[in-house]
Amino acid sequence: MRLIVAGATSCFISLAGAAHAEEPPVPGEPRMMREPGEVVDVPDAADDQDPFDLEVLLSYQLDVVRSVITRGEGDGREELARASVLSSRLIPELRIGIFRDIAGIARLPIVLSDNRDLTTLGDAPKGEVQSEGGETLFELPMRSPERSGVEHIALGVHVGIMNQARDRSLPTWTAAFETEVSIGPALSACNETPPEGQVVCADPGDINRDGIVDDDEPDGGKARDPGISRGTVGFVLRTAISRRFQYIEPFGILRARFEIPMSDTPLATTFEDEPSLLPVRAEAHLGIGIIPWENRERWSRVWIDARIVGELVTRGRDYSLLFDALGSSPAPSLRSPTEASGVRGYETGVTVVDTHGSLGAAGSFVWRASQLIRLGLSAAFKHEFEHVITDDEPCADDTPGCDPPTNPDYRDVLDGPSGRLSASQSLVVQIGVTGGVLF
Repeated sequence: MRLIVAGATSCFISLAGAAHAEEPPVPGEPRMMREPGEVVDVPDAADDQDPFDLEVLLSYQLDVVRSVITRGEGDGREELARASVLSSRLIPELRIGIFRDIAGIARLPIVLSDNRDLTTLGDAPKGEVQSEGGETLFELPMRSPERSGVEHIALGVHVGIMNQARDRSLPTWTAAFETEVSIGPALSACNETPPEGQVVCADPGDINRDGIVDDDEPDGGKARDPGISRGTVGFVLRTAISRRFQYIEPFGILRARFEIPMSDTPLATTFEDEPSLLPVRAEAHLGIGIIPWENRERWSRVWIDARIVGELVTRGRDYSLLFDALGSSPAPSLRSPTEASGVRGYETGVTVVDTHGSLGAAGSFVWRASQLIRLGLSAAFKHEFEHVITDDEPCADDTPGCDPPTNPDYRDVLDGPSGRLSASQSLVVQIGVTGGVLF
């Protein structure tokens, strides 16, 4: 009899506990072990007793790039120079809840400093990179002037399509669309230590780079600012999905970025028979998040994630690691204009970069100290696979061959079979710090 009573009592306690676990949350109360993680978080409005969400974020981002410039393939492969980039950004961001699981986003990246240089690979402090014909393309070391300023403004909307916190039978699925409009001056090819008589940043039509419009320079112009923006309008699509299992939340992210060049910028081609296609950048993230600690009363928690990141960049006109070096080159074959298809073309430094990919890893740590404060750290690194960075074609894609070339942007000394330059052994490291206030 005692066993029966004990069993009945135990069953009652279990049922009561189960019933308590399924009780609906008090309006405005956090849903323990059901709230989605940081990668799918969308501010919202008109939700329970939370009529309005506002997040003010400030991030600092440091990027380090190291690569080796090469020419040729196989046994004839030649290492020419080492390329380095060190840049830092301050990124203010505003996230405003518009309705339930819908938010508006505004972001304004500010480049604090962007430093680029090319150096020798050996012990010699100085050197030069020559073409296959012995012409000096640029001297080493070659340093670009430090750039800074507002890069672009990003405006967009984030939408929560599914939310596990609202329906535990579903995963959390979000989508975002953003537009990035360049507002700073477009980049211009520059050399911080130009030869005597030349300016640091010259107009592409200024053949002798003296900053003066001479009689034999019909398309010349005065000295330019180094610039800071890409001179494009970008469109970003992003979707993320996750499923939380108590303290663990696997997730996946897909992201794609498309660009359209603004007129009168280096990325806008002069070749009318060939559209000025810019690279499409597609990313895939696969990772897992861990929430090892939550405090229900203080609305605080810790989020840690690790992920594998793969990226594919399609072929297109872009600012490569040699943008400044080629655009300010003293080589007559690059300084002299080309004429094809009734168009006069000048070397701007922009080149056609071949399709390539990268593989890396990333992670982040986010501490929600309270309902109002959020702090975060992030780090990422990736290896870019070797790819050609001077790969323009002499003719339109639908033309099997032409002589002479019909593309005024084509330079045989760079784009010809024996002159193509590549980026290899490329490593990119990114470190970020974020602080935010949530209302």
